[in-house]
Amino acid sequence: MNTRIPGAARFVTDDGRVFVQTSGGSNYRNFPDVPFDATLEPGALGSTFLRLGPRLRVRVISNDQR
Repeated sequence: MNTRIPGAARFVTDDGRVFVQTSGGSNYRNFPDVPFDATLEPGALGSTFLRLGPRLRVRVISNDQR
């Protein structure tokens, strides 16, 4: 996770893909220490979510789509 983008977290997967947070504001207290395990899940209308455990889900967009 890289938080240099103002107001959003940037996540880099183990295969090098980059995703940027688009929801939830900048509440970094809920993110675990890096590196952490997470899964990417499809959402409605082509959206993508990064799931960190059973309760935390963050909407993200691929850096390629920005």
